[in-house]
Amino acid sequence: MSDALAKSFDLHLFLAVENHTAARRRLNRLGWKDFINSERPETNSPADMAAEAILYIGVHDGCWADEPHLIKAALAFLKHHYSENPALPLSQLADALKEVPVSPEKIRAWCRGAFP
Repeated sequence: MSDALAKSFDLHLFLAVENHTAARRRLNRLGWKDFINSERPETNSPADMAAEAILYIGVHDGCWADEPHLIKAALAFLKHHYSENPALPLSQLADALKEVPVSPEKIRAWCRGAFP
């Protein structure tokens, strides 16, 4: 199942940056394909896959890389798999990403709580 989830996340991220060459290049440099091909978690949970993608691709040296396309892709991916909108405010995720250092547990908790 984790292969299928990784492929689905890859598709959602591709669609989020399809017309944004600069964002696609930045995300590739940040580890997009490394995550999809070899660094993704072994999980059956879309919420866990999204959280780990946000952390692996978007957080470096404890700081959020300010990549809104990554968040758009993660939200589209989660909505696709859960068929509903987040149960928690997006502002909570935004606040967690602004913290330095970013708390991986807060990102994981938001994804799991927003899409139970």
